[in-house]
Amino acid sequence: MRLFVTLLMLIVALGLMTGCEDEKKAAQAPSEEEVHAVAEEIIQMPADPVVQTPAPPAAAADPDAIVVTISGTKIIESQVSEEVEKRVQARMKMIPPGMTVPPERIAALRDQTRMQVADMLVDKVLINEALREKNITVTPEQAEAQLQAFMKENEITPEGMAEQIARSGMTMEDVREQFLMREKVNALIAAELGEFSVDEEEARAFYDENIQQFSQPELVTASHILLNTQGKTDEEKAAVRMHMENILKRAKEGEDFAALAKEYSEDPGSKDRGGEYTFPRGQMVKPFEDAAFGLENGKISDIVETQFGYHIIKKIDHKEGGTRQFEEVKEQLIARLTDQKKGAAWQSYQQRLHENADIQWSAAEQARRETATRSMQMPAPRPAPAPQPAKGEQP
Repeated sequence: MRLFVTLLMLIVALGLMTGCEDEKKAAQAPSEEEVHAVAEEIIQMPADPVVQTPAPPAAAADPDAIVVTISGTKIIESQVSEEVEKRVQARMKMIPPGMTVPPERIAALRDQTRMQVADMLVDKVLINEALREKNITVTPEQAEAQLQAFMKENEITPEGMAEQIARSGMTMEDVREQFLMREKVNALIAAELGEFSVDEEEARAFYDENIQQFSQPELVTASHILLNTQGKTDEEKAAVRMHMENILKRAKEGEDFAALAKEYSEDPGSKDRGGEYTFPRGQMVKPFEDAAFGLENGKISDIVETQFGYHIIKKIDHKEGGTRQFEEVKEQLIARLTDQKKGAAWQSYQQRLHENADIQWSAAEQARRETATRSMQMPAPRPAPAPQPAKGEQP
């Protein structure tokens, strides 16, 4: 599942990958907190867990209508709407179970995504034009090499990656296009902005001034198997518990826990990675948290009941909280600060590209953009939620 979310983040990432900090985040597996942050942009927590609302397709529009013209290059409705729908559907797949999306929130998501996709398509035109002016060529082979490196780093085969991507409703060609644009941006950065560097002294100064950023909470890594009991009768719950007792017996007799989780767990957020989560105190529902933190490494719990159902938990690792030392984070921090410098320089350059181009939005699109902008600036008030477990509640 973590790789699936990584790939979704890679494709759903709004705007171009610049080779800077945002790109790096997109190419890494996000944490469970980040997945929930994405979800909470577009959802309301229900009083009771309900089935996720599917995203209905947008109303049909003239596919040949001009959305925007960039120095003579036209972007039409079909180019925009197809990309918007892919991204909306992919983002909907990131919503954790037990959360629902009201139709009006889906409409707002689609409007905001449309504005961001249109901006991205404009940027693509500007970047391609800048590359042509400078006689810089970026080939699909260069992008393919980076894609292969990505798969190697994440230990996934081409077949496995295609399968993961298919779950999102995207295609491998979508992924290749993202990698190609990333390489184009990197080539433009190298030609126009040069190299960026941060030395150890600069990194140390940042560390000392922002020491609170390097604190780490107490963390547990555990795998679990969930059998859902929501909405079931007492008789049905008894049958589920009996099934869980059989799974627990097999786990305690030495069967591979991750394999059992992949086969039996009903938690879609973790089963594909063998039921594994890493979490601090306060993130999971209390019975689950108490059991996980109370186990010794390598041990398997008895059956734990939560409002979601029956769990069995295997504790993998336990890290005490504290502040990470500079030497421990130095290389990562230098890379991060370098990316920040690179990102700031790219944003300035990107702004100049826009200022030097003749960008003409259609009247209809301009009106939609103004409406979407107001919506983002003035979010609709949300009702006070009923008492709910913390993020990551369905472990």
